[in-house]
Amino acid sequence: TDVGGGVSATIDPYVFTIRVKPVAGVDPARIEAAIRDELSLIRQKGVQPRELQKAVNQIRTGLYGSQQSIAEAANLLGTFEVIQGDYRLMFSYLDRFQQVTVAELRDLSARYLTETNSTVGLIIPERGRP
Repeated sequence: TDVGGGVSATIDPYVFTIRVKPVAGVDPARIEAAIRDELSLIRQKGVQPRELQKAVNQIRTGLYGSQQSIAEAANLLGTFEVIQGDYRLMFSYLDRFQQVTVAELRDLSARYLTETNSTVGLIIPERGRP
């Protein structure tokens, strides 16, 4: 099973997505229930500091990893200029994530990661098709 999620950098507000590509035979309702259960736990208890640090580390790795060449660094500067309105924000980008607290995440989760704010879409292949 492949699981991922996150947000995309866009000019306009965007959505937080959770994607699951299960192995064959797994009931989609079971996956949806597991996701809802985990989001409920996050809304109620928040995340552990270790999990928040792991997320910050992944953001750091992605930020530095996307600057391996001059062309990639230039593209990233341009992205910050277009999406954030100022290329200089790239230099404080990681600092903003490092300032996020576990309590803030719990409060924001309770506010935004609710069932009434969710949309579920299923893409189920026809039998016999790849």
